[in-house]
Amino acid sequence: MFSSLRGQMIQLTKSADTMLHQKHLILLLILTIFCSTLLAQDPCATYFPFKEKTVLGYSYFDKKGKLTSKSVHTVDQVTSRGDGSISATIEIQNQDKKGKEVSSASYEVNCVNNSLQMNITEVMAPNMKASLENLEIDISGDTFELPANLKNGQELPDIHTEIKAGTNGVTIITMAIDHTNRLVEGKEKVSTEAGTFDCIKISYDVGLNMLISKNYRIISWYSENLGLVKQETYNKRGQLESKTELSGLKRVK
Repeated sequence: MFSSLRGQMIQLTKSADTMLHQKHLILLLILTIFCSTLLAQDPCATYFPFKEKTVLGYSYFDKKGKLTSKSVHTVDQVTSRGDGSISATIEIQNQDKKGKEVSSASYEVNCVNNSLQMNITEVMAPNMKASLENLEIDISGDTFELPANLKNGQELPDIHTEIKAGTNGVTIITMAIDHTNRLVEGKEKVSTEAGTFDCIKISYDVGLNMLISKNYRIISWYSENLGLVKQETYNKRGQLESKTELSGLKRVK
C-alpha cells in the first residue's frame, strides 16, 4: 500500500512539473496574464483577443531549444452581456512536435468591471485527472482577477492553487502551487515566428510544494489585444528550463 501511495505521489509531482515545463501549467500561466486589462475607456480592452475565430498557435521548447510540442487556441464564442461584461470560450488543441493532436480541452475567460477573471480549475482538472485516473482529484484556488492599467513597477496579487488527490473520500496527497512576486517590468519589442510585437514584460515566481518543493522563475511578454508572445521558465539556479513562443496567428477583422 505504501509503495503504491509513494508511486502516486511521485506521479502527481511529475504531472505538475510536466505541466509547468510543457503545455498544461504553461497554459495556466498564459491564462493568468491573458486576464490583464489596460485601457479604462474600454471596459474590456485586454491582453486577450475577444474576437471569435481568432487563432493563436504556440510552440514549446526545452532548455536546449528543441521543439517538444505545440498547441492551438481558438476563440470559439464571445458573449456580451447587458451589464457590460464579456465572456469568451476558448478551445485548445494540444499537439506533439509534428502537429498531431494528442488532447483537447476548453475554458472560459470573463471580463467584469474592467477586470478579467478566470477559474483555473477548468484548465487544470482535465489534465490532472488524465494523469491520475485512479484517484479522486479536487482542485481549488484563487480566481484570477487582475487590475486594469498595468504600469512599470506595478506589483500583482499572489495566486494560490491547491490540489488534493485521494480515494473513497480520503485525501492522501496534497499539493500547493503558488505564484508570487508578480511584477510588471516595463515594455519591450519582441520578435517570434508569428511577427514582431510591442509587449509588456511581467515576471513572477512559481513554487510547487508537496513532499518535494520545486521553484521556478517565469518571465513573460504580452501584447495588447493578443496575449502571450513569449515566455521563459528558469530553475532556482537561473538556468533556462523551457521556452514558449507565439508561432502562429490568425486575426479576425
